[in-house]
Amino acid sequence: MTKACTSTQEDVDDDLQGTRTVKVATPLSASIARAKEIGAMLLDPAYEASSIRLRDLGITPDRHPGIASDDLCSMGTVITEESGGSLRTFSGGLPHVCGWWPGWKSRRIQHWEGMPAFDHLIAAECDQTVDWIQSEGIGFRFSLDRKRFGYTADADMRIDGRRHVVEIKRTERDLRKPEYLLKLAAVAEICRRCGWIFRIVLADEIFVGRHHRENAERFAMRRFAHVSRQHVARLEAFATKHGPEATYWDVSKVLSPRCIEAGEAVLQALFIQRRVSMDLTRRVHPNSPVRIL
Repeated sequence: MTKACTSTQEDVDDDLQGTRTVKVATPLSASIARAKEIGAMLLDPAYEASSIRLRDLGITPDRHPGIASDDLCSMGTVITEESGGSLRTFSGGLPHVCGWWPGWKSRRIQHWEGMPAFDHLIAAECDQTVDWIQSEGIGFRFSLDRKRFGYTADADMRIDGRRHVVEIKRTERDLRKPEYLLKLAAVAEICRRCGWIFRIVLADEIFVGRHHRENAERFAMRRFAHVSRQHVARLEAFATKHGPEATYWDVSKVLSPRCIEAGEAVLQALFIQRRVSMDLTRRVHPNSPVRIL
C-alpha cells in the first residue's frame, strides 16, 4: 500500500497560470488513505479511465465481491488554494462574462466564469443540502495516454458531509471533444477512488423552473441581512408556542411586527442559514408553508 504523504509543495499548474494565490499540492494517495471503506472504492489500481465512465459506479462489497483491492497507486496531484479560496483570481480579459460574488456559506469571495457558473452559485447558496461551496476551489494534475493534463473544477462542494467536485456546462455540445471528455473521465475516476463525487451539471439543470430561479435570486440577495439574537428568540418562542409549522406571512410578522418587508428579509436570511425551510421551487406567497428548524 502506498503510504500517505503529508508533505506539501508549492506548484503552479499549466491550467492555473496567471494567478497570485498560493497553491498547495498534496499527493492524492493522502486523500485516498483517509477515505472510508477503501476496499469498496478501489477497482484495479492499474485501471485506466474511459470516456464512457463519467458517472459514479456505485461499487459496493456486497454487490461486487472480489473486485476491491487494498493496493493504492498515485494517480496525480490535487491542487487547492492555501487559505481555501478560488484558484483562479483574474477577472476580465475573457470571451465570456465573469466576476466576483461574496458567498455566505463559504464566508469568502467567489470567483465565477460564465452565467451558468454564477447561477449555480446562487442555487447552491439556497440549497439546504449544501453545507459549503467554493467556486474553482480544487484542481487536478495527472498523466493519461502519455499526456500531462491539468484541470480546475467549477465548484468544490460539501453536500451532506461528502465532497462533490462539479463541472458546469451550458449544453451537452460542450462535451463533444473526445480528449476533453477523456480528461473529465479521468477526474471522475480520481474522485471515485478518493470517495468523492464528480458531477457534470448542465445550465438547464440548475433551476427546476422559473419560480425556483426567481426565489433563489431573491433569497440569495438577502443572505447577509442582519439576524439579531432578538430575531432568533422571537422565532424560537413562536415555534414553542405554535409548533414548527407556520406560514410565510406569520413568520415575517413575528420577526418584524412593525415592518413586514424587514421581516421577510430576516426570514430569507434565516433560510440561507438553515434555521427555517420552505419549498423554493414553487411561487412564494403569504400563505406559503414555512417550517422552523
